[in-house]
Amino acid sequence: MAAMTTATAVVCSGVLAGPAVASETSPRSQFPVWQVVWRGPNAGLGSVTATGPTDAWAAGIALGARGYLLHWDGRRWRTRAVPATGMLPLVVRASSPSNVWVFGPYRGSGAAFRWDGSRWHQTTLGAAGGFGEAAVLGPSDVWFATPDCSSGAVCPAYHWNGSSWAKVTLPRRFVLTGLSGSSPRNIWAAGYLQARPGVFQGPVAAYRWRNGSWSAVRLPRQSGSRVSVAAVAPSNVWIVMGLTARPRPLHWNGTRWQRLPSPPQAISVIPPIAPFGRNGIRVGATALWNGRSWQFGPSLPDGWDMASIPGTASAWMVGAWPAPQTGLTAEVRLSR
Repeated sequence: MAAMTTATAVVCSGVLAGPAVASETSPRSQFPVWQVVWRGPNAGLGSVTATGPTDAWAAGIALGARGYLLHWDGRRWRTRAVPATGMLPLVVRASSPSNVWVFGPYRGSGAAFRWDGSRWHQTTLGAAGGFGEAAVLGPSDVWFATPDCSSGAVCPAYHWNGSSWAKVTLPRRFVLTGLSGSSPRNIWAAGYLQARPGVFQGPVAAYRWRNGSWSAVRLPRQSGSRVSVAAVAPSNVWIVMGLTARPRPLHWNGTRWQRLPSPPQAISVIPPIAPFGRNGIRVGATALWNGRSWQFGPSLPDGWDMASIPGTASAWMVGAWPAPQTGLTAEVRLSR
């Protein structure tokens, strides 16, 4: 999940920082603009996922701590009931229209509900509150991890094998802030190494799940705190550092890391990210790297989460934006 919450190094010798890619700024007219597709007063949307042009889900919490879901059927967004009365949907992720997962607190503990295309199925998470990051690869391959390691404890991660959740311990001192995957052999966790409790930044770190354990990924050295990861394919992985005005995303092409040039203008400090095209990345609402150069659009506040639409160059973005009459208005935006 993005701000509302909203990774083969040691395994691959020779994973070194690649040379910087040439940079230039493209005209604003080339930037794919965002259009408001759905709006709901006094409500906040914090998570969005898409499995294709005709299937997407968004989750949020309205005033009065009431959870709600939205579903896109290719024509319009429609409100859908939450899986259970009183459940608060914090994260929604999916791998297909018949494998949609919603995570959040329910009856005093964390819960995960799966939509099979016809009905919801409940599972109980070990993570209290259901607050964290999720990656859904298939009905029997789902990952969930919590970033709550502020006390110095080991961050827990959980793996669903189709019948139960198994706790998988993350490396000590590693604070997870991003989780992504494209297949069982391409699961990445990103974050930072915490020097001591109470220090909320450190060397950027990433791990990849291989052969039943987490393997450290050798990254170009840098520090950070809010680190995001987008694993599109084994040869297409992005790591983006937040809390910096001009982040330099890292791109893994299957052989080496490339550090992108610093953006020519500032970006929101905790931007949601989403892959763009074959070798690009969206960083927030107003910036994207198209594989060759940075492009910037008109000034626009960032949403809380973004999701690329498979098979297209488009993306969904959700969040809550200031409105003259209501204070905050939840919106779903589309970039074509």
